[in-house]
Amino acid sequence: MKNLLCGLAVILSVALSSAVLAEEATGREKITGTVISVDHKQGLIVIDTGKHDGQGRFEIILVDVKAPKVGEKVTAHCWYHNRGRYCTDKIETLSH
Repeated sequence: MKNLLCGLAVILSVALSSAVLAEEATGREKITGTVISVDHKQGLIVIDTGKHDGQGRFEIILVDVKAPKVGEKVTAHCWYHNRGRYCTDKIETLSH
């Protein structure tokens, strides 16, 4: 019984770490914050993460995804484009 529990713990640990590594392996980053600006013409949003260290606002280009509304709290799954901007094709709305 003890061996079975240890085996299950190892399998669960490997499965969870694999999910975390898969997110990192894709080169994606999660940015969570409040949408403070939406530019439908240029297809981008600005998210404020609430950090006041100069790294709290992110301009993100939308790629085949509907723009959230200003004021919504969201998590954007982003990758860093070689031209110095973040891009996203997946946005999760957390609240209004």
